[in-house]
Amino acid sequence: MKYLIIIVGLAVIHFSCAGATPQDSLEGIDTKSKDQVCVRECSNTYSVCIQRASDSDGNRLVANDVLRACGGALNICVSTCPDIQ
Repeated sequence: MKYLIIIVGLAVIHFSCAGATPQDSLEGIDTKSKDQVCVRECSNTYSVCIQRASDSDGNRLVANDVLRACGGALNICVSTCPDIQ
């Protein structure tokens, strides 16, 4: 959980300063050359991040900024996965 908060925080800072638009799912991120166990862990972390942006009934609370932050964290996480040999 501590790492999730750090990654989301870094993603918010990075993408707000850079003005970039992060991916909001794995669809646009190249994962073919990355370790699949690591990519799966990143995907699970992304899912937890998105769930935290919803209330107990599943309704989205604050959407755009949180989704961008979660997507940015996903992008950063996958980029740190080791390449498969």
